[in-house]
Amino acid sequence: MESVLKGLVYLHEHKKIHRDIKAANILLNKDGLAKLADFGVSAESMYTNAGHKSQVGSPYWMSPEIMKQSLYTNKTDIWSLGVTAIELAEGVVPNSHLKPLMAMWQLKDKPIQGLK
Repeated sequence: MESVLKGLVYLHEHKKIHRDIKAANILLNKDGLAKLADFGVSAESMYTNAGHKSQVGSPYWMSPEIMKQSLYTNKTDIWSLGVTAIELAEGVVPNSHLKPLMAMWQLKDKPIQGLK
């Protein structure tokens, strides 16, 4: 997670938002160093607080702002990283038992939580 955070700091300092943080987009080298991959839906912000409204990314990892098509910033990557941390710790992404659209609706009504 430390390597991923460093990667996000680098992206955010360069006014980029990844918008698709998930375990499948984190690659490990033979030394266990993580690298971010798949920048197909990344975006560039002119200013740190500039908002975006497009709905992109993977449904199970999307932040509520993206799902609601509200303005969002690079903080959306932090939400996705939190979901990824749960996924890595528990071996399954929250709400993965639901179809993607249903998972998106579920999130609007009930925040993601890890297993208890």
